[in-house]
Amino acid sequence: MKKLTTIARLYLFTQFFRSLYFSWPIWYGFATKTLTPLQVGIFFGLLGFVQLLAEIPSGAFADRYGRKLCAIIGSVVVLVGPLCIYFGHNFTWYLLTALFYGAGRAFLNGTLDSLLYDHPTISKQEYRRVNKLNITIFQTGLIFSAAVGGFLYAVHPSFPFLAEVITGCICLMLILFIDEGRNHTITNIQEPYLSHFGNGLKHLVATKQMQLLVFMGVPYAVMLSICVDYLNEAAMIEHGFAPSTRGVLIAGMKIFTLIILNIFFFRWFEQDTKRIVFLAIGSVLTFTLLSLNFLSVFVIGYIVWNILVATQTAFFNPILHDNLPSSHRATAIGSYNALISLVEFGVSTGIGFLVQWFHTPRFAYGVFAVISFFIILPCGIMIAKNLTKNQSRVQLISPN
Repeated sequence: MKKLTTIARLYLFTQFFRSLYFSWPIWYGFATKTLTPLQVGIFFGLLGFVQLLAEIPSGAFADRYGRKLCAIIGSVVVLVGPLCIYFGHNFTWYLLTALFYGAGRAFLNGTLDSLLYDHPTISKQEYRRVNKLNITIFQTGLIFSAAVGGFLYAVHPSFPFLAEVITGCICLMLILFIDEGRNHTITNIQEPYLSHFGNGLKHLVATKQMQLLVFMGVPYAVMLSICVDYLNEAAMIEHGFAPSTRGVLIAGMKIFTLIILNIFFFRWFEQDTKRIVFLAIGSVLTFTLLSLNFLSVFVIGYIVWNILVATQTAFFNPILHDNLPSSHRATAIGSYNALISLVEFGVSTGIGFLVQWFHTPRFAYGVFAVISFFIILPCGIMIAKNLTKNQSRVQLISPN
């Protein structure tokens, strides 16, 4: 196998430290000691709103002034988030945390991916290879942090957040060592800022394929994100899992997912068409299973959900990047992420209300299942058909 380039190795190391989410198994339980479920929903709603506002300028900033610089800014701002929770324990501090998390994530979202995709040493095939490796790297980080996070919480409730500050500093140091390359300078920096942003936004709807990708990708990302943030933990609490048990369960599921992916899924789903159909069908299946009030069914649904989360970026993002120009790539990705944040802003608060009103997360899962069946599945099938048509055209044009 071909040796990974320096940029690929640094990217994967950075992704590993970004994946160390020590507060994952305890966040909802920790927060609801101080906040109501509705306030938790407001927290994530505000986070999404701030991220929305920051996504608008950050993508164009990355294209015009450098994606590495944009990633450095994002890493520094994100570091402040867990510090706020570490030192403060009321709703006001959580709102302040949302401001830093939202702004920092906006500057990081898609920036390193765009840098990697357009780097002179990275081809489309190499980009897909790195993304596949990133699944294993990222999941390994999640496994480690989920297992350790629950025990850190048992020692002291604030320790998981302090650990995230330390790993965030390491992540920042790795980004400083990245050599960006000069491909981003093809952007005309003399172009007015608003004009550049507008042109980047147009690329999201420039073709029928891009419209389908956006219409599928946005609700898909929002639903998975809300489950990661607090919906799954609320379900685990409902099923009676203690914080340390939740950490072990999350880590165990991640290990199982990693084994399944490397033994079966990476071999079965090498083509983009198969990958997109899997994501669509899997979305319907997992949310339907999670909405049922049976522990065994919840576990099966949770396994499928873990596979979807693990493969989402590697299976979906290469298709998205293939349809975007280098000059406005980060701007378009930033606009795409801004749209996700806008939708999540409204949905998070609504989901928090549903959990508080019905005293269970199962109704919210049911809503996600309906969305998956009527939106995600049809879009996924149409995207796969278009990919098949494009592959047929390439084969006809090819001299071989």
